[in-house]
Amino acid sequence: MPQPNSSFATVAKAPNPDRDIRVARAAEYPKQYWYLLASFIALVSLCRILSLVYAYTRRSRERSIAWRLSSTVVNAFRIIVFRLTVPVGRSHIVNLAEIFLGVMYLTAMLTWTLINTTNTMGLKFDPMYWANRAATMAASQFPLLVALGMKNNIISFLTGVSFEKDSSKSTLCGFRTFLTFRQIKLGLDKKTISPTLLREERWLQCGILAMTSLTVLSIVSIRPLRSSRYDMFKVVHFVFGTIVLLGAYFHMQIEAQLGHYVWPAILLWALDRVLRWCRMLLFAQFSSSDNASIDVLSPNFMRVTADKPRFFYWSPGQCAYLTIPSVGLVAHPFTISSVDTKSKQDKLIFLIRVHDGFTRRVLNKVENSRRTRLLLDGPYSSPPVTRGFDGVVLIAGGTGVAFTLPLLLDLLQQSKQGKHLPCRRILFIWAIRDADHINWISAPLVDALSDLPKDLEVSIKIYITGSATRREELSEDWEDKDSGTDTPTTDSEKLNCDGILTASTVVNVKQGERPDFPSLLHAEMSNVKDGRMGVNVCGPFGLAEGVRSALGAPQIGTVMTGQPSIVLHVETFGMVSVRVYLDITFVDVLFPAVN
Repeated sequence: MPQPNSSFATVAKAPNPDRDIRVARAAEYPKQYWYLLASFIALVSLCRILSLVYAYTRRSRERSIAWRLSSTVVNAFRIIVFRLTVPVGRSHIVNLAEIFLGVMYLTAMLTWTLINTTNTMGLKFDPMYWANRAATMAASQFPLLVALGMKNNIISFLTGVSFEKDSSKSTLCGFRTFLTFRQIKLGLDKKTISPTLLREERWLQCGILAMTSLTVLSIVSIRPLRSSRYDMFKVVHFVFGTIVLLGAYFHMQIEAQLGHYVWPAILLWALDRVLRWCRMLLFAQFSSSDNASIDVLSPNFMRVTADKPRFFYWSPGQCAYLTIPSVGLVAHPFTISSVDTKSKQDKLIFLIRVHDGFTRRVLNKVENSRRTRLLLDGPYSSPPVTRGFDGVVLIAGGTGVAFTLPLLLDLLQQSKQGKHLPCRRILFIWAIRDADHINWISAPLVDALSDLPKDLEVSIKIYITGSATRREELSEDWEDKDSGTDTPTTDSEKLNCDGILTASTVVNVKQGERPDFPSLLHAEMSNVKDGRMGVNVCGPFGLAEGVRSALGAPQIGTVMTGQPSIVLHVETFGMVSVRVYLDITFVDVLFPAVN
């Protein structure tokens, strides 16, 4: 029997015309998206440099009508974008700038994922096009996600946005969404996740492991869980973060040789930790065995004073991570409430509110010994620049003074040193619970208020929230939330809080009332005509919102009447949450000359 012609017996499989197109676009589009991100970061960095140059070279002078008009536009934009907020829960808000950036980030990711997904047969949104591309786009965001969360953060250094700011959350949401695209694709194809494939394919196992670990991280990162068990959160975050990075790398590398999207994130993650460990070892090398003392200021407040290690330099308002080996090995961040005078005798001072957990264990340790071994890591964060303003307002509630006090001391120090600052007025407001809290800052403040320059007006207003019977009513949203109760001071004790009370006539202490921010700020604005005013706030949620509301929508257009252009920096804290709101004003750095 004759054999059939081989040309008819074997039919060659036609090549898929879509494959090369899909592969090329999946490789090219993440690069295009990174070009967009890099351009945006470069633009903000350039604008920040211009803003800093302007702040350090600006001098007070008369303003023209043209300046007022341009500054009015900038001020209105700043108020709308940064001070109009949307509440999220009881003690969390987001401003319109955060919403806009988050939406734009997700929109850009969706655009590059779903664009040009029509195959050669005319089928639109072909899953074979966008599913794998979504995974590639998600993997390409790993370096950004890690970079935003680094303590040694090059993006923070360039843009001035602190690492602790929640802008990284929009990245996490977008990243999580696009991993879900890949998960949906696998779920639609039953054969893809068959039991046999799960047992045999390492790339799939690594991907599922990374996805599961990321889900766990998303759950434990919920603010109440994270804050209530911070030490446990740090350990879980370290372990599962490592699993996510390694799992994602092997998933991408084994399946598609795309591990180059992930290994830079692993490198950044490791580099950040190596730098932190090296810094801690360096500071420990130049410190004594018992380099810190702990003083109990009240049943729920304490002061930690540490010797300044060699090579440790910081700016006012920065924070450092503290580790006390005898209490625990997890580092906790606290604001440095002292200023760096470049002297070997400088001390690092931390005013700490006692809560449950680490701070409670530190307080219990004081019962046995006031001296302890302290490991330092820092300094970190990007505090506001107080130069370049005609007037500066510093507002604090409770231990928020740890942030505003060094800003005040630094301004006074620069003025005494004869540096040509445009600042003519400084208003310092502090809301506290008991009069004896004044003693926390009396010593450095008394020294700073002596021999003030004649051309600088300083006003310090301290509000004591009242007697024990009214304390809860007045301080509910204005002070640190108690985990216990402070011992109330008597009237005689309040009157005997000397030092700061008798040091200078610029100090005004009021009892039984809270600050009226609209009146105080409007009065200060009338004293800073045709200039710039910086308002810096640190305190609980209620206090921060009171200041934000006072500087909100009613102030639009006031610059045209001669009122100052205002830049607001707000940091809020609480027992459950820590939130940073930075009125960084993209317009500030785009148009520094008109602010």
